[in-house]
Amino acid sequence: MALDIIAAGEVLSQKGLVERYEDGFRQIDSRCYEIACELSEILGYNFPPIEVTLSIVFKERIARLGMRDSPLESMPKSEGRLVVRGKTDSVTDHVTLKVNELEYNYGVGDAEGYIVEMEIPLTKKK
Repeated sequence: MALDIIAAGEVLSQKGLVERYEDGFRQIDSRCYEIACELSEILGYNFPPIEVTLSIVFKERIARLGMRDSPLESMPKSEGRLVVRGKTDSVTDHVTLKVNELEYNYGVGDAEGYIVEMEIPLTKKK
């Protein structure tokens, strides 16, 4: 199932996760993980529990220090990915869903200095 950014925004707005503005939609509060989870469900991807996601992010950051192998290298490739964005001068992360190179981002991004740190592949639902 394909879903464009505006159509996805409408669905998320009905669920109270984003608000409509004249230039699109913005997430309400810090609900990026909940938004990505909801979209992955709609688009047919299995979404990892927060504990699994945090474990992968932590292990990947350790791998970047050269202390272990990257967990992402052993994961199967996928068109659906959980995108983790970070900012070098912040401890706050932001997550989005990316499917077929279309990133569903209703929060901070490149313009605010939140660059893509990693992309965690998601499995397709059967």
